[in-house]
Amino acid sequence: MPGPALDAERVAPVWEFMTGDEVWSSPVISEGVVFIGSDDHRLYAIDAADGAVRWNFETGASIFSTPAVSGDLVVVGSDDGRVYAVERASGNLAWQFEAGAGVWSSAAIDAGVAYIGCENSKLYALDLLAGEPIWTADTEDRIRSSPTVAGGAVFVGNNDGHLYVVAAETGEVVAKIPTDGSVRSSAALADDTLVFGSLDGRVFALSAFNGEVLWIAETNGPVESSPAIADGVVFFGSRDGTLAARTLHDGTELWSFPIGDEVRSSPAVCGGIVTVGCMDGRVIAFDATTGIERWSFHTDGRVYSSPAVSGGMVFVGSTDGRVLALGAEV
Repeated sequence: MPGPALDAERVAPVWEFMTGDEVWSSPVISEGVVFIGSDDHRLYAIDAADGAVRWNFETGASIFSTPAVSGDLVVVGSDDGRVYAVERASGNLAWQFEAGAGVWSSAAIDAGVAYIGCENSKLYALDLLAGEPIWTADTEDRIRSSPTVAGGAVFVGNNDGHLYVVAAETGEVVAKIPTDGSVRSSAALADDTLVFGSLDGRVFALSAFNGEVLWIAETNGPVESSPAIADGVVFFGSRDGTLAARTLHDGTELWSFPIGDEVRSSPAVCGGIVTVGCMDGRVIAFDATTGIERWSFHTDGRVYSSPAVSGGMVFVGSTDGRVLALGAEV
């Protein structure tokens, strides 16, 4: 489980690990281990306490995909056109699937099935243990959004400007929710409400039952950031340089903070603190209720990576090549 939050006036690296290239992938923490990919083609397993590398697994190209951990496996996509499942303890290959084009999407794992999108416009449902395709759904354009599974359906954004609704059992496309821009944001789900952003500058909230649009929020820039939902509040960033909080129920704005540069990272909410990365290289934390800035830390690159919070630390990657564990400065 995530938490406790990093609530401090000043933060500093507890440890930092230098990969061989930029880090766009976001960290996932499971049982004291940080799993994250790098543009150096490798998936890393790093000890969350001290930054020691337990293993690394090499693919054939950059890893933009965020790892998904389930049971004994870590599933991740690579721009080499494959989906990999790696044994979480050893880093040994369990299976690989030839997707046919780069895989930027991150897997959603549900009931023994890994759902993942591809640059060739296909959404795959893969048997988690064997890596064999259960079904393939065809869409109209590349998929960089990561799927969300709920109520027997798979929801995934597409560069053709739609959020696709696909039957989880059969792969049939049952609905397409239109926007006016590519959908690279991944849908967040709470209280049977799905929330996602579009490059048309809007954030949409839909009923997960019937796809009815409940509310739409306008921003002044494309929304690539995936929303986070906590305690009835939706938090999201925009490339207009703001981080905003709105009510899940009806989209009423609670606060909006002008960070000053594009936000493509997705916020993490824990213990009343919202943490997000910014394209000016900062990792910034805000009070979830008031939107007041609590702390910030400058990396030497851009922060596409979405922070993860665990053990009173924030873990994040930067295009400066580092994976960072931030803690309270002593």
